[in-house]
Amino acid sequence: MDLLPTCAHHQATGSFHAVKVSDFMTRRQLLDSELYEWRFRPLGTLDELEAGISSSRRYTKNFLFHAGREFDERDRLVLDLLRPHLASFYRRAAERRRAAAALAALEAAAPETVGVVVVGPTGGVELVSAAAARLAADFVGEPLGDYLSEPIASWLLHQTTRLNGSERLPDAAEPLTIHRGDRRLVVRAATTRILLFEEQRVDPRPTRESLGLTRREWEVLTSLARGLSNVEIGRLLWVSPGTVRKHLEHIYAKLGVNGRTGAVAQAFLSAASTGEAAVPPEREGGGARR
Repeated sequence: MDLLPTCAHHQATGSFHAVKVSDFMTRRQLLDSELYEWRFRPLGTLDELEAGISSSRRYTKNFLFHAGREFDERDRLVLDLLRPHLASFYRRAAERRRAAAALAALEAAAPETVGVVVVGPTGGVELVSAAAARLAADFVGEPLGDYLSEPIASWLLHQTTRLNGSERLPDAAEPLTIHRGDRRLVVRAATTRILLFEEQRVDPRPTRESLGLTRREWEVLTSLARGLSNVEIGRLLWVSPGTVRKHLEHIYAKLGVNGRTGAVAQAFLSAASTGEAAVPPEREGGGARR
């Protein structure tokens, strides 16, 4: 079986511009050849126009066009003008296939609370994992369409304006955090084109019951959080400084800390990180008993 003359030309010259079978064979030569019997007759065509989108002689992707007539120079010119665009479309399609495969592998290995969004160079959404689509709908209120929803779009624009054309984000790039009750969505930019979505649970405000403290220990702890000394706490609660120290020892043991700073941090730091710091309640009556 003879090699197509167009393919033989590409391999011999390394040029992948548009060529046609009629460049190498007359119609009579084509009709008398085995090539016509196995290639052209089954298709009902008399000519073939071909252009490659790779400059490698070992491996290339070709676009083939058939007609019931011989192609002319105008056909060749049009295909040569289209060839760079066809090559770009092919590369983008290959990138999308690889990205889709990577997303599928990520979704198979990652928890449902982690998602990925791939953003195109013009800001359009190109690929979205199932987890990212669900998280966007939950926290933003609408599914991701062709473009990012607010406030994600504005946040990403702010990040990219800090880059001066670089594809790498600065290490100090701030994530976007969106709160919904006891949950929050954290959006991070791995690059200007890859966004990581992660759902996190927010610790609730601490309570006396959640910390396992007695009512008097809770009063001591909340007073301590206000910066009061043992003497001041004793005056407020109408107990001696020694009794305050004893309550503090019990508090430290229950919270697994060694001192005043550790006790306050252990009890109230998680609430402060949610954006609504737990303000220790005032003692009823507004001060020491008289």
